[in-house]
Amino acid sequence: MPNTLFTPSTLLSLILLFSHVAHGFNWHSAANTLVVERLDPIVSPNSVSSHMHRVIGGSAFGAAYNYADQVASQCTSFIVSADKSNYWMPTIYWINSNGTFTPIPSTHELYYFHNQNSPNEVVQPFPEGLRMIAGSPMAKSAAPGYLVSKFHCRVNANENDDVYSDNFNYEQPCPNGLTAEIHFPSCWDGVNLYLPDSSHMAYPTQGSFFGTCPWSHPIRLPGIMIELLANTFLVAPSPNTTFAGNLAWANGDTTGYGIHGDFTNGWETEVLAAALNSSACNTGDMEWTDCPVFQPYLQNYNSGCQPQHGVMLESYGNADGVAIPYLPGCNPLWGASGPKPTCSTNPPQPNVTPQLGTNGPLVAAAPAVQPLPKTPGWSNIGCIADGDNVDGLLDNSTRFYDSSMTQEICLDSCLRSGYNFGAIGYAWGESWACTCGSQVDPNAWMYQGMCNMTCPGNKTENCGGSGAHSVFYAPPGTPISGSYTTDLGCYQDPQSSSAPNLESTSSWNYTNWDTMTQELCLQSCANRGYDWAGIKNGATCFCGSQSTFSLGAGSWVGSNICSAKCTGNSTQSCGTWNGLSVWNVTTSGYTKAVPNKPAGYIECYSDGGGNALNGPRWNDGSNTPQRCQMGCAELGYSYASVWNSNVCMCGNTFDKGSYSSLPVGMCSSTCPGSSNVTCGGPGNGEIYSTNVMAAAVAQEKASRPANWLGCFPNNNGNFPSNLTSGSGSQSPQNCIATCNGAGYPYAAVNNGWQCRCSKTNPSVGLSPQPASIMCTVGCNGASNEMCGGPNSVDLYGPAAGSVVSSSSVASSLASSTIKSSASSAATSSTSSIKTTPLSSAISSSVISKSTSTAASSSTTKTTVAASSATVSSAKASVASSSAAFPNTPAASASKSSTMASSARSTSGSLSSTSAARSSSSSTSTRSTTSTTSTTSTTSTASSTRASSSTTSTTSTISTTARSSTSSSPASSSSSSVPASSTSTAPTTAITCAADFHNLNGPMYYSNFMTNDVCVFWCKNQNQAYAATQGTACICGNTAPVVPSTRCDWTCSGNSAQSCGGQYAGTVFSTADSANFVNPQVSQYNDGYLGCWSDSGSSRLLSNMVSWTGTNTVESCLNQCHSAGYQFAAMEIGSQCWCGNDISNKMYMKPDSECSMTCSGNSAEQCGGSWRASLYQVGQPGPSKRQVEEPVRVKRSYPPPMRRFRF
Repeated sequence: MPNTLFTPSTLLSLILLFSHVAHGFNWHSAANTLVVERLDPIVSPNSVSSHMHRVIGGSAFGAAYNYADQVASQCTSFIVSADKSNYWMPTIYWINSNGTFTPIPSTHELYYFHNQNSPNEVVQPFPEGLRMIAGSPMAKSAAPGYLVSKFHCRVNANENDDVYSDNFNYEQPCPNGLTAEIHFPSCWDGVNLYLPDSSHMAYPTQGSFFGTCPWSHPIRLPGIMIELLANTFLVAPSPNTTFAGNLAWANGDTTGYGIHGDFTNGWETEVLAAALNSSACNTGDMEWTDCPVFQPYLQNYNSGCQPQHGVMLESYGNADGVAIPYLPGCNPLWGASGPKPTCSTNPPQPNVTPQLGTNGPLVAAAPAVQPLPKTPGWSNIGCIADGDNVDGLLDNSTRFYDSSMTQEICLDSCLRSGYNFGAIGYAWGESWACTCGSQVDPNAWMYQGMCNMTCPGNKTENCGGSGAHSVFYAPPGTPISGSYTTDLGCYQDPQSSSAPNLESTSSWNYTNWDTMTQELCLQSCANRGYDWAGIKNGATCFCGSQSTFSLGAGSWVGSNICSAKCTGNSTQSCGTWNGLSVWNVTTSGYTKAVPNKPAGYIECYSDGGGNALNGPRWNDGSNTPQRCQMGCAELGYSYASVWNSNVCMCGNTFDKGSYSSLPVGMCSSTCPGSSNVTCGGPGNGEIYSTNVMAAAVAQEKASRPANWLGCFPNNNGNFPSNLTSGSGSQSPQNCIATCNGAGYPYAAVNNGWQCRCSKTNPSVGLSPQPASIMCTVGCNGASNEMCGGPNSVDLYGPAAGSVVSSSSVASSLASSTIKSSASSAATSSTSSIKTTPLSSAISSSVISKSTSTAASSSTTKTTVAASSATVSSAKASVASSSAAFPNTPAASASKSSTMASSARSTSGSLSSTSAARSSSSSTSTRSTTSTTSTTSTTSTASSTRASSSTTSTTSTISTTARSSTSSSPASSSSSSVPASSTSTAPTTAITCAADFHNLNGPMYYSNFMTNDVCVFWCKNQNQAYAATQGTACICGNTAPVVPSTRCDWTCSGNSAQSCGGQYAGTVFSTADSANFVNPQVSQYNDGYLGCWSDSGSSRLLSNMVSWTGTNTVESCLNQCHSAGYQFAAMEIGSQCWCGNDISNKMYMKPDSECSMTCSGNSAEQCGGSWRASLYQVGQPGPSKRQVEEPVRVKRSYPPPMRRFRF
């Protein structure tokens, strides 16, 4: 339990504790001086003492001490005759101006404090033969807090205005004399009657007389205080003479710090014990005479009692008030620094012979404290209080809390953790605690008699008390009561995070926040051959070996402490936030299990970022381990990893040390290509070797015609080529013949029907793709062969010496339309090539791009793509849907019709940075006449196009009416978009261009795309042109030159505007931005500029001025206005940002994305996650944009910069 703050109940416990142990009970009375002489039977037994002492008490005082002689004293100078003890202090002298010394006449007051350790434990009488000393004649500084001594400057006779100090050198007059107090320790070790260093006695824990005794000195005795009242006014030159420099103790000390006192016990034990036990004698501050027990023993303290052995006289006498030339003995004056001076000659010594006697024993005959037991088994050895350090009851201790505490729970935990001491109690009156340690802290507070509460888990046992702890000890050989064979129990970490612990000895660990169970962890550790397993905080599994197993500075605790539920089974306990549930794997019955995985499996591993393999990767809608292995093997990589279900990664190195190995169960996501195998898990991957696919790779290569160079990305239709043609009966041989006949040595087939020809090797600079995944579309003219993929090509090189005749070229062209890459387009006549200038195409014609047939004549012509046959079973085992690949630009839209199907289905997507926008295949008509279409049994597309074209003399975008079952990304409507319009339909479109991808500058995606937003965004990027396609905005400085008629998609942010279309973009010049609506200029009249994106790398506004729970639109605007900024933005409800410039990398979003309520006003909206509600400071308003109820917004991030489909 933390010991930094006191709760109200804690303070109450302290108050109650001190109210019991800090009683002000005392007896006091004056005491007469018995003798003044140079004797000290404690320090200098049977010899002359080093300096003079003023002695009170029993008449048997002499040079030796034993209890029997002392208690047999003939009389005492004290008021209670049953007390024959002796008390003495050094004589105090006035230093005269002539160098002589005058003993100051003095009297004494004797106090006894009888404060208890606890309400249930009485103070004990002094043991027979006890000697003790308070203070030291050699001290040169005072103990803190007046623990040992205190001085009073008596200003007034009634002592009301006494001035306290820790020494006697007052600079002010003390006309009524000086009082010197000496306080004796009252805690005894229970064994020794005297030790030269006085370590057999100790002061209580809270002061001279208050608090409990420490564990090291558990026996509470009466606390003695002697007041020496020095009547300085009898010897000083004047009552107003100050004491500073004028006083000295008998040993020559002029600082006052050398004050000390001595005590030898001479009490009749029965009388003192009776008084200490009498309630009538314990009613507070009282005279000795008020205690009924003492009344039979009362006498006049001026009874004239004299020393039985006479007085040991000094050469100048022993009388008070008589000046002497030097201090008796060798005691030159000495101050606060340096050693005590020596004497040049030996001073005369008095005759000590009459004072000699027999000294008593130094160890009690019957010790009050017993040694620790030696018989095995736990023994209760005491009771201690919480004290001022609740965690310090036991040295080297650990502690845990358990509401079901029993002796067995605590003591077994201590013994198993290597501790022989255990303490159980209701700590601070708040929680049941078990403390284990190697010994009891010597300074622990004794609280005997207060450990009287039963255990909460076993009412037949005692478990300490409120603020009190029962202390137990187990000698070596004590057995553990519980059985810990397999379930080893609960382990608790040490309090210090830097201390060694059990986790640090583990060899492997992993965290599973979703499905962790005891069985999963045990099996995981067994699979790796470890001896023990442990789970922490419900989710993290640790495994380790017996040879390195160590508790460190932690310890075993009660099993109830490990109360965290397993994340995969709420009925099981899996450790706690600072500890582990631990099991012995070797006795658990769990053995190594071989996972049922495809050939080449290595292991499951944690890879949250998907970076374990640094080769190519792709998303695959038909992903399986075998497909991924095959793909990576085709590309020449040694390893393949299926990750996060649909991702395949390749690489040649796998650094196991950088990634956490996981149990098989952590890779349990079903593969999209087969429900019988797994493809990693969320953030986890399964690594495979690819060497098992060598034969399949060879078979794949053998299935392709000769001169096959591989499968390469089509770059969304931008595969380098000089000539492109399409055929309804395409095959690799047909394409090769077409290209060779036209003088092009390189031929590439794409998507089952298209043929591309090149003069030079077009694959230079392109990374190959796995043909078994990317080039899987069957040729529409050869059912047993492959013709690339939807976005990939099968590339063939020149055959040595091959020549294609002109007749074969003509034959191949008879069913195809050839388009030159230099802005040529197929016309309505079959087998002809027509080149149209860009300006002419814009003004007078509609350029038709054939999908599967040549352009039609004036009569409607419909061509249906034939389905292709299945491929061999060897190919089918690794066949895929269309999948994207790393070097293929990411698609922003996919609206192409499915041309053919095969056993290699086509449902994949682009790389992990892509956002595919796919739709169903469509039947599309561009005609003013009726059409008929034929469909095949597989998914095919039928297209009918009229030969007529639409001509516009104004600057309009040429479109034709298009009926379609497919929809654009933003709307299902299809319309003709005039170029001359209001601000919602800009008039400055250059063209609808097919090669808008030539704009290869910056781009972004937005579900709030408009032509206005795109034009101004590109202008801010210093780009000359802007193009929109669906949700994409593309910028660049190179003008597109190939027109298109496909710009029939409505803008996602404005359905009245056209934002490109399939394979087409609507292109604008940013120089004409004056004709557009600047999105940074408010479309509202209240200063609100809309909802905008934001990102951590390029903030919308540059300065965050506050992040508070009281954020409102008004407060943010005021802050920005006060700071002199032009714009203000509110984000995530509680942030306020200011600035004078809006980042040109950010863009507008729908208002619905700025729906977080303001932290200071739930009726207002203050942005969202990475969304900012933007205002212009100082505009009228602003609108408060009320919301009816708070809206929860899931955190999102700005879309990454992605490529697009064209």
